[in-house]
Amino acid sequence: MSRRLAWACASLMGLSSAAVAEELSVDRSIDTQLVHPVFDPEAGVVVDSPRVGQALRLSAGAAWQLEREPLRYTMDGGGSGAAIAQRSTLHLGVSLAASERTSVYLRMSGALLEGGDLDLVSPAQGVALGDLAIGVKGSWLERGPLTFGPAVALWVPVGSADSWVSERSLRYAPALLASLRGERVELLGNLGLLARVEVDSGADFVASPELNPGVALRADATPWLGGLVEISSRHGLGHFLQPGAENPVEIHGGLRLTSQRWGRVDLLGGTGLTQGYGASPLRLMVSVMGWTGLRRPEPELEPVVIAAPPPPVRAAVAPPPPKPVAATPRAWVEHGRVVMDAPIAFEPSSATLLPASRDLLAEVAAVVQDYPQIELLVVQGHADDLGSLAADYELSLRRARVVFEGLVQNAVRPGRVSYRGMGSADPQGAGAPHGVDLLIARVRPLQDGVAPYDPADILLPWNGQAVAAVEPGGKRLGMDGHPILEVQVVPESAPREDIPTQESFRQALEEQDRIDRDREEAP
Repeated sequence: MSRRLAWACASLMGLSSAAVAEELSVDRSIDTQLVHPVFDPEAGVVVDSPRVGQALRLSAGAAWQLEREPLRYTMDGGGSGAAIAQRSTLHLGVSLAASERTSVYLRMSGALLEGGDLDLVSPAQGVALGDLAIGVKGSWLERGPLTFGPAVALWVPVGSADSWVSERSLRYAPALLASLRGERVELLGNLGLLARVEVDSGADFVASPELNPGVALRADATPWLGGLVEISSRHGLGHFLQPGAENPVEIHGGLRLTSQRWGRVDLLGGTGLTQGYGASPLRLMVSVMGWTGLRRPEPELEPVVIAAPPPPVRAAVAPPPPKPVAATPRAWVEHGRVVMDAPIAFEPSSATLLPASRDLLAEVAAVVQDYPQIELLVVQGHADDLGSLAADYELSLRRARVVFEGLVQNAVRPGRVSYRGMGSADPQGAGAPHGVDLLIARVRPLQDGVAPYDPADILLPWNGQAVAAVEPGGKRLGMDGHPILEVQVVPESAPREDIPTQESFRQALEEQDRIDRDREEAP
């Protein structure tokens, strides 16, 4: 509230209380709340993001914040105090991603208010309802890691008047949103304009149209733990960047706990950088939000009826005992890939492996160990096409990394495997729907023999933990497993007759297979 309200209060000090009541009244129908939480999975706590994410995703949340002295007064005679000593606010909100590029939201709030030592400027009510906020935002421009989009909010005056939490007229807030996103870091920026009817408090303070800039920096230490810092501010157009109540600035930061299954929790603390209205010397906030994706229904499979086998025929003579049957392998090499009897599967819209796929991943690692000729295996991650391109790419990259880490933890040396995300460019993933597929990208030539055995322990690249090495097997890639390249890259100076062709490469493999068979058949 600052010095402008102070000057008006100072002129009252020599008058009787009856004269004050007759000659001066303060209009407290001004929304002094500086920090309004955003209930969107892609946003910060207060600063919004232009990204929308998965279509038809419904999000809902609640936030509680405690403010100490968010509104103060000062008198010319030197006295000062709190117009609002303490404010505790509960915010409720819901948002829906109507498409991959547009989302809408609703938000309401209620506050418990503790007035200060001057009744003239204290809230008229101890319990007050805030205005209803209705908004829409869009993701209209994506250029690599940069995303831009517009937003607009409408504040409907349904709250409690004369308590510093609501206004009597409609307010409009168009804004421009921006996001610069890296693998684990994101920078958000908002620039908004609050269009409102001027409210003269009667205490030498006028609430007028404002600019509302905000910026946030988010960093993720792990997939479930991150931190963020945000700056919220507003600047009255009539007193732009001048000292006083019209230019509050506040900084707040804290921790974010995220679960891909149910939602996130944010814990923040903050303080005002200036003494403008709404900036608090101490702000605490807890925000809880959950979301769910309304996904396309999976097609129903018709039941297959299998006829019962005929009863066995009794033989006159007991048959010999059956020979033991070797277990059917679940992973093998075929046409330049490591293929499996079932895809490596993840939880929907998540990089969390399903339990059955962990055992399958161990068998894939065993296949790679059996073929020391495999010099480089590439893990390609895939995602469905229900989300935005950026969200699908990030999900596919995280899935591929999970498989990469699983292979290294099963004693495949990091130099023999790499990973990359394909996003939704190939949703079916060459036979691995919504998961990963495994490509043999580089093979050791036959004349070089097999790789020497390295007995040293394997150090996990992400934490340095040691994993015991496994001695490689002695299998060779045959005609059905070797990737036959259509184009051979050779030095231009090589004689024409020395350039290998596809046919000569096949003949070399057949000759090697014949030599191996002769060795096995020799006594």
